[in-house]
Amino acid sequence: NDHKVALFVGHISPRKGLKHLVRAMPAVLDAIGNVKFVVIGPDRGEEAALMKLAARLGTSDSLIFTGHLNHGTVMDAYPTADVFVLPSEYEAFGIVLLEAMAAGRPVIASRVGGTMDIIQNGQTGLLVDEKDPGQLAQAIIHLLRDREAAEKLGERAREYAIGKYSWDTIV
Repeated sequence: NDHKVALFVGHISPRKGLKHLVRAMPAVLDAIGNVKFVVIGPDRGEEAALMKLAARLGTSDSLIFTGHLNHGTVMDAYPTADVFVLPSEYEAFGIVLLEAMAAGRPVIASRVGGTMDIIQNGQTGLLVDEKDPGQLAQAIIHLLRDREAAEKLGERAREYAIGKYSWDTIV
C-alpha cells in the first residue's frame, strides 16, 4: 500500500540479469525509500544466489520472489507496478515488455537484442546499458520520483504496444 513496486516477470536465470537489479537496489532504496522489488517467475537455479546477494547488500527485505504464477495472475500484477524492469543480458524479443506496456506501465530494459526493437528510448520506455546497475538504478529512481513522466511514458507505451502488436495488427 505505501510501497512503490518495481516488477520483473520472467525466468529467474543468469541471462535475465537479475543480479544487476539486485545490485541497483541499494541506490534505489537510499533515494526513494519504500520500494518492493517483485520477481514473478520460475526459478532456473539462481534465486538462492540472488537472495544471498540481497542479504549481503542489506536489501533482502525489499526483494520478493513469488515463484511461477498463472497467466491471469501475472496479467493482474502488471497494473499494480509503478515500473516494470527487464535487466536482461540477452533478450530475443521480450513479450513481457509488451504485456507491461499494454498495461500502461513505464518500462525499463537493457539495451540488448529484441528490446531495442520494442522500446523507443525516452518515448515508449527507457533503455539502459546492460550489466550497469548504476544506470539501471538511476532510471528506476527517475521514474519513481517523476510520476508525471512515468505516467506519460506508460501511456505512450500502451498506445504503441496496442497499436503495433495487437492481434488484429499482427494478423
